[in-house]
Amino acid sequence: MVLLIGQLYQWLKKRILVMDFAQGWLQHPKVKTLQQDYRLTQHVLFHPLDTYQDIKHLKQSSWWMATLLYGLLLMVSIFEIYATGFIFQTVNLNTFNLLIYTFTFLGSIGLFVFSNYLVATITNGEGFFKDVYLATAHALMPYLILTPILAVLSNGLTYNESIVYQLLDGLRYAWSGLLIVLMIKEIHNYDVKALIQNILLTLFTMMMLVLIGLLLYALGAQVVNYIEGIIQEVLLRG
Repeated sequence: MVLLIGQLYQWLKKRILVMDFAQGWLQHPKVKTLQQDYRLTQHVLFHPLDTYQDIKHLKQSSWWMATLLYGLLLMVSIFEIYATGFIFQTVNLNTFNLLIYTFTFLGSIGLFVFSNYLVATITNGEGFFKDVYLATAHALMPYLILTPILAVLSNGLTYNESIVYQLLDGLRYAWSGLLIVLMIKEIHNYDVKALIQNILLTLFTMMMLVLIGLLLYALGAQVVNYIEGIIQEVLLRG
């Protein structure tokens, strides 16, 4: 009996120590930040205005969490390309270039974040670059959640049921688009007029930056070809 009580005591002691360790671990600042970040990703879906205020004023998000979300967005986007049923497949997998797609996908997001912040600095926007970076990642949560569901669902739908696919496809883009618009309004504290102005200028800035990038690429290619031509001519004459 005494031996049994002793074993029970040791077991309870170990259990209490484990519980104390778990409780201490959960109270760690980094763990609490992770829990806070996770709650924001859920909260933004139905309470976006409060979420953006928390990000902007209470600093309830982090660089690494937003970067993780961007990485997950890329992953689910690639998953959709490879997992979508052949009826709804719009990408030719034989010619699909993963590297170019990755650069285009992440580059588009980065271009938007930079352009929006750039426009905000000249239109009295209150948000900092970090605010736009963090809030944009959370605004894309509908895309992150619905994309893998849509990809899996596409394998079980027939052509006659394509309306279901189209509705979900439109929903993820419309929902994310709405959250982005609300994000711009709240992060920069705009009224409706300033909001519309910022959106239009952001799109214009993005197009201009793309055109400038293409021009620089074309000029760079010509310079490289010119130098290569000179080198080849020198080698042939030598």
